[in-house]
Amino acid sequence: MPEPERRFARRMIMKVPLRFRPVQAPANSEREAASMNICNHGVYFATDQRVDEGVMIQVHLKMPREVVGDDVENATGSGWGRRDGMVLHRPRRACPTVRNRK
Repeated sequence: MPEPERRFARRMIMKVPLRFRPVQAPANSEREAASMNICNHGVYFATDQRVDEGVMIQVHLKMPREVVGDDVENATGSGWGRRDGMVLHRPRRACPTVRNRK
């Protein structure tokens, strides 16, 4: 029997460039990746970097208008923003699922 859907926000399949690093790591340790799917509560992306479940990470990305609506611009006017989140799931192929922490 399939596992019930646990997501409460609709995910959009889209490739959005992003940068990420563990919260405790130096700023110059950021890695680049791209989302596989995204919503206003989290992002799923692929990386060859080992990121364990439960690790807090910072993700820098420009949220697409399709996800957040007309409120795309942040305080800098660039649309790029930082989100802190926790790695919730890391399948064998090393694609972490990150949930925003508020």
